[in-house]
Amino acid sequence: MRLLAIVISALGFLLTSPTFAEGDCDNTSMTTKDILQCATILYEKTDKNLNKQYSKMLASRVFFNKKSLIDIERAWIKYRDAHCREVYESTFPGEEAEIEKMGCLISLTSSRLVELFHLDTGVSSDGFYNALLFISSISSKSRDEILLHIESLKKLPEETDYHKKNCELTRSVYDEDERLCRARLKFQSL
Repeated sequence: MRLLAIVISALGFLLTSPTFAEGDCDNTSMTTKDILQCATILYEKTDKNLNKQYSKMLASRVFFNKKSLIDIERAWIKYRDAHCREVYESTFPGEEAEIEKMGCLISLTSSRLVELFHLDTGVSSDGFYNALLFISSISSKSRDEILLHIESLKKLPEETDYHKKNCELTRSVYDEDERLCRARLKFQSL
């Protein structure tokens, strides 16, 4: 249901954009089919932006880790597909199963796009480090306890492989601590 909330929130954003004002996505009483259609449009747009950023990085003369980037992207695709299939199967045969799957695809693709920007520019906009600092300041949990909790969350083998490969690259490019990188990537996918 969390993914359904993400899709509905994203659709709310889309409903206010001029791009969707002429289509069915501006209808406040959408059916499941309408929501799925709008979510599909949002996913395709997000995926197109991801592919554009990925292609830009592969074509760049400045980005020297192209082989790693290709390996990481393949690992991410396997993770995305496995995770979203699991989300779908956990909701199936419910009417929302396809919407949940699309929400998963949108969420993970958006997170991967943010990660590509981070790899390309060094700018991180996922808020993980701010959230980690904030949570530790308002709770009785230390930073290490929060990281232990994140590390204890269920992970698919595909997710572990993607995190390992991606964090090796961020460590080599930005000297990011591998433990923090893995927690950051898990945080992005929650």
